[in-house]
Amino acid sequence: ADIISPTSGDEYYEYAMHILGKENNLEKASKWFILAAEKGNSKAKRAYGGMLCYGLTVDKDVDKGLKLLHEGAEEGVKEAQHDLYHFYRYGFETVKKDYKKAFTWAMMAAEQDDIYAMNSVGDCYRDGIGTEKKLAKAYKWYKKGADKGNKEAKISLINFMDANHKQFKDNKYYITLLEELVKENDPFGLFTLGRVYALGESDVQKDLSKGTDLLEKAAQNGSVRAYYVLGIAHHGTPKAFKY
Repeated sequence: ADIISPTSGDEYYEYAMHILGKENNLEKASKWFILAAEKGNSKAKRAYGGMLCYGLTVDKDVDKGLKLLHEGAEEGVKEAQHDLYHFYRYGFETVKKDYKKAFTWAMMAAEQDDIYAMNSVGDCYRDGIGTEKKLAKAYKWYKKGADKGNKEAKISLINFMDANHKQFKDNKYYITLLEELVKENDPFGLFTLGRVYALGESDVQKDLSKGTDLLEKAAQNGSVRAYYVLGIAHHGTPKAFKY
């Protein structure tokens, strides 16, 4: 049922989310996010803060937006914590890069079960961003995110296992991750699993027919690399000229 007369900060926030979900209308919802934030709702502070930072339906005010994002993050909103990770890692407007702060915020969000932050923590440990480079911890956090369904973490983990196959590659798990991506018609998953079958990689018995089918689907979904692998897989046959 519709919320007719919200009065508290929490109710204002729920009503704003109701409008977004039902009408996908941020401009209409923004009024309620602002009221909710003014009444102290932490999640609304994150929403309003983001609107101010990017000038979405309101006049852009980065300083005010950052203040609200920090308040939301400090009050435990994991999405706000992960927002700050991005701002401090890459820099944003008046925010200078600060890798230690970036890592701290990402870890806080990941420890609250934010699956996107788990991927970011994996990146930090893999590359030594704001923390000591530790590949075992990178693997751990990528896997946490992947096992909880984050597609970005699945892709990160697959690439990580390819780059560090002697230490971390589990071929059975690797194929399972790729099959999950293929079910989502993901171009990376289609390409990589297609390559595995076409070339007989990762302890998988070569199946050129299956590999070709997957690679052609990857190409149809925008993977230029798929044509290159198809050419290699069909080298010495008339089909090679097709690709």
